Amino acid sequence: MQKDDCSRAIIELIASLLNTPYFNPPADQDLRSCGMDSIKTIVLIVRLEERFGIVFDDAELWYKHFATLRKINQLVWSKLR
Repeated sequence: MQKDDCSRAIIELIASLLNTPYFNPPADQDLRSCGMDSIKTIVLIVRLEERFGIVFDDAELWYKHFATLRKINQLVWSKLR
């Protein structure tokens, strides 16, 4: 999987959680300002694991790792390499 494909898939997962057809915030925007909350973040984590066939370590399950698109992309991509 290419990095751009990974990024698009992550955006699509977040857009579905936010129930919005168009979602493309700046890479460093806090996703809470877009409507993400703790429950949606947990659902996102599960969907990321399912979609990419990865498992997040307990130490990675902090909101700070899922606060922005950039941070999510970096974490997922590090699991895929």
